[in-house]
Amino acid sequence: MKKIMLFSLLALLVMSCSNDDDYNENNPVQQDQSGGQTGDDSSSDDSSDEAPAAIIRIVGVDADEDLVIISNLGGQPQEVGNYWLCLGPGRYGEVSGLTGEATLLGANETITLTFAMNDDADGLSLFSTNTFASTSPDVLLDYVQWGAGNGPRVGQAITAGRWDNAGAFVPFAGDYSFNGSADQFGSDFWE
Repeated sequence: MKKIMLFSLLALLVMSCSNDDDYNENNPVQQDQSGGQTGDDSSSDDSSDEAPAAIIRIVGVDADEDLVIISNLGGQPQEVGNYWLCLGPGRYGEVSGLTGEATLLGANETITLTFAMNDDADGLSLFSTNTFASTSPDVLLDYVQWGAGNGPRVGQAITAGRWDNAGAFVPFAGDYSFNGSADQFGSDFWE
């Protein structure tokens, strides 16, 4: 019995140290959060050539015409048909039901959606799921409010890093355009 325990412990020790053997100063391998390994592998393609991930953003709002334009500002294609627009509790629509266009967005491609909004003042969120209470930046992807501050989901947008402050809003009437880059959020990047 003691021999079995000793061999079991030795086997565990060898297995737990096996990842240490994968490190090479010229080819570092690290554990990612899921337990897989990351790092440069000379037998694989150069990862520096890979385009950045998809970054789906609201880039235009025409409240007078009830139109919303979303765009993929990243480098990889992304299916957005199951994404959601939300103006507040009970006021939401799935992207696939708001357009007749294809919902697979390649890099720098846009799609126009029809979505009823208040012309004078409203706040619009873009969610990657229908989890409308989320403050995760992976779920609440973008936000814009116009005409007045303190929209229904502005607190969530601030927590998710998708808006600058509750009282900030785009002051212009009707047609709004995003003029920032993929990593910029808030009222300063809308005109």
